[in-house]
Amino acid sequence: MTSSQRSTVATDRSGVASVAKAAAILHAFSPLTTTLSVRQLAERTAVPRSTVHALCTTLCGAGLLEQVAGRGYQLGPALVTLGGHVIDRTGLVAAAERPLRSVRLGEGQEVHLGQLVGSWVVYLDRRAGPEAVPMRNRVGLRALAHRTGCGKAALAALPAAERRRLVINGCDRDRVARPNLAALDAELDAAAATGYVVSSVFHPGRTSV
Repeated sequence: MTSSQRSTVATDRSGVASVAKAAAILHAFSPLTTTLSVRQLAERTAVPRSTVHALCTTLCGAGLLEQVAGRGYQLGPALVTLGGHVIDRTGLVAAAERPLRSVRLGEGQEVHLGQLVGSWVVYLDRRAGPEAVPMRNRVGLRALAHRTGCGKAALAALPAAERRRLVINGCDRDRVARPNLAALDAELDAAAATGYVVSSVFHPGRTSV
């Protein structure tokens, strides 16, 4: 291998490493942690602060991050467009449109459509009845699956070992306490047997079925 070829390989490896670090920065954010400083991002990703700062500047230029004055960074608007492409590709929203419209909604009731993505559920659509009460389950929101009705319904369809793995990974990734796994297993087993889930965890004062 010539010196020129070795230089090209080294550059390629450096570029790949930079992409991996940039991805780690984007994944450091969560619904519970929407704004992070350079120091916090460095702690969460194990990427040096100087590198985090440089990558954040680049990501801001691409619209993947936004700078928040005096606080750090938050996810940028370009991710909305990219996420929209993924949602359209799955076809789930279009397939569920008629069933969602057919649900009769009473006062203060809503119907939500969510998709399990790893350890999380992502809300893709929502329809509200008369006098809807403000809720956190906005379209595009990502939440730990075991804390929501939609997510529990999806987890209940999985083997126990797989759903435990997803719950543990999600909690560790979002840096939140793990639930009582035995109690959660019992709840999801019951949901699988009955065909429905009842949950009041994600939105206090509201019950999801």
